[in-house]
This record gives sequence, C-alpha cells and structure tokens, in this order.
Amino acid sequence: MTKGDWWLVAGGWGADHESPITSHQSPVTPSTLLRTTTDRLAAAGVPDPQVDAEWLLAHCLGGRRVDLALQARQPLTSIQQRQCEQFVTRRLRREPLQYILGTQSFYGRDFRVTPDVLIPRPETETLVERALAVAKQPLQMLDLCTGSGCIAITLALERPAARITATDTSAAALTVARENAARHEIQERIAWFEADLFPPSPATYDVIISNPPYCPEAVWPTLQPEVRDWEPQTAVVSGNDGLALLRRIVQDAWRWLRAGGVLALEVGDDQAAHVVRSMETTGHYTALKIHRDLTGRERVITAEA
Repeated sequence: MTKGDWWLVAGGWGADHESPITSHQSPVTPSTLLRTTTDRLAAAGVPDPQVDAEWLLAHCLGGRRVDLALQARQPLTSIQQRQCEQFVTRRLRREPLQYILGTQSFYGRDFRVTPDVLIPRPETETLVERALAVAKQPLQMLDLCTGSGCIAITLALERPAARITATDTSAAALTVARENAARHEIQERIAWFEADLFPPSPATYDVIISNPPYCPEAVWPTLQPEVRDWEPQTAVVSGNDGLALLRRIVQDAWRWLRAGGVLALEVGDDQAAHVVRSMETTGHYTALKIHRDLTGRERVITAEA
C-alpha cells in the first residue's frame, strides 16, 4: 500500500560523465534539448519521460509546456543550459518533479510544495468533494494534518462564508501552508495552529476533515525513492498498521463536532472497513459511508456525529 500515485525514476549521471546538455558544440535549442532529456529520463526508467522533460524545460525557460513549440528553434543561453542540466540532474536523483518545479496543482489551483510537506495527490480531491457536498451553508470547518494547506485553502475558496481552522504538528509545514494562503489571498479566513491533531482552544465544528498519514511503518522502506528519500516520513507513516492517527481521530473527533456535524477522512487501501468498524465501536457516529476515488478504490469515509 502506498499513499497515492508515486513516481518512478532510476539511475543518474556520475561525476565522470560529461553533461549531455552542455557538451553540445552546436547551438542547443529547446527542440534538441527536449529529445536528449527525454532519452535520458527514459533510460532512467521515468514513466512518461517526455512529459517530465517538457515540464523541466518549460520551467527552465520560465514559460508553459504549451509554449515550447513556439521556442523550439530558439537557441538557449549558456545560463539556461546549465539551469536545465541542474533540473534534469535533480530529477535523475529521484527528486519529485513537484519539488523541482516548486508547485503542484490541486483542485484546479497551484500550491507551493517543498520537502517539508506531502505533495497533494489527485485522490485527495475526492475527500474535498465529499466535504463540500455537506458544506453548503456558512460553516466552521477543521482540517487536521493540513500539510501544504491545500485542503483548508480549497475549502475556504469554495465556501467563502466558511471559517476554517487548520492544524499540523510541523512548524515548517505550517509555514508553507501560510504562504499558500497568502498566495490565494485568504490568509485572514484560516486560523493555523501547531498542534497534535486538535487545536489548543475548545471549539465545535460543523465539518472535520483530514488526510492523515496512513502508511504502515513496514511499508516505508519499500516505497519509491521519490517518497522515501524526499517526502516527510511523518506525513506518510502512522504506526505498525498505518491506522494509529486514524484511530485517534475517530476516538476524539465526535467531541469536537456539533450535533449532526460531519467527519470526513481519507484512508489507505484496505483500511476503509477497519476505520468504519472503529467508528461503529465508539457508538458516536451515524450515517457512515464509504466513497471511492476516481480509480475505484475505497478512499474516503464520511460519518455524522
């Protein structure tokens, strides 16, 4: 079980290898560089090597992927060539493309990402969709394990009348989250707390939402290097079976929910039934539902308090 779709890369260029980019004697154009970079990434085992090559080259040129064709025959400067080589080298070292680019799209918006935060995954959009389905009026909403802040910020943007509280144990992650809130100009509508799950001050909420760590400890060493070597382990792993934080949330969330309030959780593969049983055992939740993501996996659980 992994936390989302991971990227596969292998290999790299040793110190005794001359850079395929800077070793060209003739002028280097985006067209030629795209071919050589695609070949290098393909040889390294990168899925969709041309797509990655396009993203890296567009990032180097300060434009968009769709603009590459317009610049296909325009020679790159030596500075641009060196920068492109740095980006390609980082990718060949299995650094996630999102960290190299510095952003990841989520729910149609760009969010800044660094190795201090988990890279937002497409399946988490299902979690947001389920929360939005119940958040149709002015609401108080709590996002646990906020990371980059993509969930809290998306909720705030999609429900302008809502008030959002978000927590994380990582001060570094909260710094990134606040930067993302400022980027989307909603910093005044979200209260951020460095806390172990629930905020320090008592309150009740209409919706509690969380995409917590849910990977078992034993799985961590087997994950692709893009995850294991770059993403924060504390944002991925949660106990021997991956359910440690999910159990804590289930045990305590009802105390923070108003009557009829909704708890929405993202879970890992084969975890939905376990979490539902935990909810049933507490005796504090009703209307339990399991929702599948776009790949058909049981990914989100919602329940009322």
